[in-house]
Amino acid sequence: MANHPLLEQELIAAWPPSRWSDVVSVVGVSAGPDSLAMLRAILAVRENGPGEIVVCHVNHQLRGAESEADQRFVEQLCTRLGVRCDVYRVDTERLAEQQGDGLEAAARDARYDCFARSARTFGARYVATAHTADDQIETILQRVVRGTSLAGLAGIPARRLLNEAVTIVRPFLGVRRRQVLDYLSAQNQDFRHDASNQDPRFSRNRVRNELLPLLAQQYNPQVDQALLRLAKLAAEANAVLDDIVAALQAKCVRYCAADDNPADDNSTHESTADAAVEIDLRPLRNAPEYVVRELFVSIWKKKKWPRQSMGMAQWEQLRRLAMAAETASPPAITLPGSVRAEISPSAMRLTR
Repeated sequence: MANHPLLEQELIAAWPPSRWSDVVSVVGVSAGPDSLAMLRAILAVRENGPGEIVVCHVNHQLRGAESEADQRFVEQLCTRLGVRCDVYRVDTERLAEQQGDGLEAAARDARYDCFARSARTFGARYVATAHTADDQIETILQRVVRGTSLAGLAGIPARRLLNEAVTIVRPFLGVRRRQVLDYLSAQNQDFRHDASNQDPRFSRNRVRNELLPLLAQQYNPQVDQALLRLAKLAAEANAVLDDIVAALQAKCVRYCAADDNPADDNSTHESTADAAVEIDLRPLRNAPEYVVRELFVSIWKKKKWPRQSMGMAQWEQLRRLAMAAETASPPAITLPGSVRAEISPSAMRLTR
């Protein structure tokens, strides 16, 4: 391990090659520095074994000729490195219109859908994405400004299940962006610049290019470390709460198929937008307010309903409706993303 550059050592510590060298792993690669550094580091540290690295590139078709050039860059690099390249083309603007949750959310959802398809095609056990510590810092601050829960403060998880068979890993969450650039320079690896990263229309760009520098200059030079510590503490507390919410969900939530028949929790209908959710409200009456709100958040995640427009006011509106089911007036509300909540004395039904 001592013979590896520092960035490769960080990768080995976060995602030991012994775990993945015998299986197929999909690596999400855009054309930017973070994902290219991760790909080069993964190829440098992998051990001999029957496993395979498959690059997945998603062309969001948002920047015209630039998007096409990014795709060609990744395809040519994969040919040079001897790595299989799986490319997906997505009409992201159209998807954003359909989802109603904004362009950034639509692009993110499209990426993970493509990663899942690629993993399924090649029988992958892991999907690796190149989120760095800088991404973590920006994410936490963006959520603080917008308003978030304890789960939101935990930031980007180092790993999570994509589905029952595939785990998403983020081995660069301890890596700073300057380390990435130094590594690429040492490897003589060029990369593509995404001009949209400077577009002030996107809130993340304003956080990165305006708010974080302002906080560091005028309030706390170590604001990035403060945000990372906050994320660590929130993640530890949230792990306990996740178990509580999961137990409550198992007790009172049923996911229904499109024909309104209750579906098994592993049903292929469970995440479709036209399938209803039925909630027995009786177990909620003695649950803490925060846990009830987080129950609804977990339902939205599972159903892949839009959450960008769901703030504290909307989650609290749902909780109050559930708690006052017998006396609530009106007995139904419509939430952002056209999600409708209807109640009876002891149950709530959610549909989109």
